Amino acid sequence: MTTRDLDGLCADGIRGLMEEMADAELGDERRNARLLQAMKQMASAPSGSLAAMCQSESEAEALYRLLRNEHYDWSDVVEPHLDKTFDRGREAKQVLAVHDSSTFRVADEAQFDSYVSTGKKGFVAHVSMLFDLKGAPLGVAGVEILRRAKKQNRTKTRNGRSMTGAETAKLKGRESGRWWRAVEQLEDNLAGVDVTHVMDREGDSFELLAQLMNQGCDFVIRRCKDRNARLATEEADGEWNKLTEVLKQARELKIEREVPVSKRKAKTAPAARKASPPREQRMASLRMASCQLQLKKPRYLKDATDSLTLNLVRVYEPAPPDDEAPIEWTLLTNLPTETAAHVEHIVDVYRGRWPIEEFFKAHKTGCNYRKRRLTNEQAILNCFAAFIPIAWKALALRHLAHLQDQPAELVLEPDEIAVLRAKAPAMRMSLPANPTVRDALSLVARLGGYRKASRPPGWLILTRGLEKLKDLAEGWALARGKL
Repeated sequence: MTTRDLDGLCADGIRGLMEEMADAELGDERRNARLLQAMKQMASAPSGSLAAMCQSESEAEALYRLLRNEHYDWSDVVEPHLDKTFDRGREAKQVLAVHDSSTFRVADEAQFDSYVSTGKKGFVAHVSMLFDLKGAPLGVAGVEILRRAKKQNRTKTRNGRSMTGAETAKLKGRESGRWWRAVEQLEDNLAGVDVTHVMDREGDSFELLAQLMNQGCDFVIRRCKDRNARLATEEADGEWNKLTEVLKQARELKIEREVPVSKRKAKTAPAARKASPPREQRMASLRMASCQLQLKKPRYLKDATDSLTLNLVRVYEPAPPDDEAPIEWTLLTNLPTETAAHVEHIVDVYRGRWPIEEFFKAHKTGCNYRKRRLTNEQAILNCFAAFIPIAWKALALRHLAHLQDQPAELVLEPDEIAVLRAKAPAMRMSLPANPTVRDALSLVARLGGYRKASRPPGWLILTRGLEKLKDLAEGWALARGKL
C-alpha cells in the first residue's frame, strides 16, 4: 500500500475526516462549515453523548439544529464519503464490493414512521463497502434506507390468501431489489475497475444471479435455497435434483484448512437461530470441494433464462466436535474453479465480507448509534449518515495498526506522538526515536485497555485509545499554553 493510499485511510479520525468531508454541499456555505465542525466533534469522541462532544451549550444547540435541519437530505451528508470511496476504488483497480443489510433501532418515542421486524421503531440500511485485495477498507460506496410499515405482510392478498411466487415477483418496490440496485450503482461508478461482488445468504436469488450473469459481473454469493440443479456435464434432458443432492457429487480437493471459529450466542428470533445456531469458540478443520452446475429457473419467474450455468464451492467440516453443528458454506460464483488455487481464492473472497459486519458494529456500538435517543426524524437519519465515515475510520484504524514501514506522523499529530512518548514508561513500554504506525498504535491500543498479546487489537480498543490520547494531548497543550 502506498503513502497516497494511506492518506485516504488516515487513522486520526480528525484530520483525514475533514479532508474526506470537505466537499459536502448542504445548500449553504454556513451549513457546510457547520457540518465540518460537527464531524470533527463527533469523531473526537464517537461513543460519547452528542452534548458531551461540544464545549458549550451554544455549541450543543448548534449541533442539534444542524441535525434537525430540513433543508438538506441525509444522503447529502454521506455523499462526499461515497465519492472519495469511488476514487479509492478506481485507484485500487481491483476491489471487493461487499453488500449487506442491517437493522437500526431508534427510540420508541421517536417521531419516526418505520418499523423493524420486531414491531419496534427503526429502519433497515443496505450498505455496500469496497475493500482492496489486501483487505484495506476503502469506504462505503452505497447506502439505501428501507422503511417498513408497522404491520407489513405483502405476501398476502386482500382475501388473506398467500401470494404465489409469480404474484410476489410482480410487486413494485420489493425489498429484494436492493441487491441489484446496489450492484448497478457500483458498476456505473467503477467503470474499468475489476469488481467482485460478495453477498451472504440473503443475496441468494435466482433473479439476482441471472442479472449478474447477464451483465458480466463477477460475484461470490453464499447459497441459501435448495433449488433444483444438476451437474453441468449432464445431458440437456438430464434429471433435475435438489442442490443438496448434487453437492454430494462435487469434486473433492486436496485442501484442508485450520480456521478459528468464534463463539456465537443464541439468537432470539427462531429463523435467525436456525440459520446461525449457537456455538463455542474452537479451531475447525475444513475441507473443500467444487463443481460446475446448472440451476433451474423457478416456475414463478417468467422473463429469466431457463437455467444458469455457474460454479459452486463447498466448504465443510467433516468431523465437528460432539454437540456442535458442522461448519458448512456453499458458495455460488462465476469465478473459475479449475484449480485448488482458484477455489482457495473464492473462499478467501467470501471471508473478506466479514468486515462489513464489523462496520455495522462500529456504527451501532462504537459510535453508540444504537443508544442515541433522538426523536426527530431528520436528526435520526442525518446522525446515521454522519457516523458512516466515522465507523469506516474505525475499521481503517485497525488495518493501519499492522503497518511496520510507514511513519507514525502519517496517522498522529506531533503533539500526540510526544504525549505517547511521555506516557510510554508508565505503561512499561517505549516508543522508538522514529516510530512507525504500528509502534504508535500499539501504545494507543494499550491506552484503550489492550492486554491480549495473542491477537492484534481491534477497532474498538484502538478507538477508545485514541479518545484517551486526545484528552491527554489536550491537557498537554493546555499545560504549555497552546490552547
